[in-house]
Amino acid sequence: MEGITEHRIKPNRFYTIGGAGLDVTTVKRLDPPEAVLGVSMEDTGEEFEYTLRPGDTFPVAEQTWQVAEVVFPDNADWEWEVHVRRIR
Repeated sequence: MEGITEHRIKPNRFYTIGGAGLDVTTVKRLDPPEAVLGVSMEDTGEEFEYTLRPGDTFPVAEQTWQVAEVVFPDNADWEWEVHVRRIR
C-alpha cells in the first residue's frame, strides 16, 4: 500500500490497494454527503464498515486514510465518486 496515496471509488466496483480491498456500498446526497465504505483485509480476513463524510478518516491496516470528497458528475445520483487519500 506504500505506493498508492489517492484513489477514486466508483459505484459497484471493488478496489484492491496493497493488502486491502475497498468498496462503497451507499452514498447519500446530504449536506455534506455521506458514504458507507467497506474495508476488507486480505491477510486477516477482517471486514470493516464505516459511515463517513468528507474530512473523516478511517484505518487501513496501519495507515490512516481520509475521505477527500464525494462528487456527483453530471449531477446524477447514480454516478458518484468517493475520493480517498492516504494521510499517514
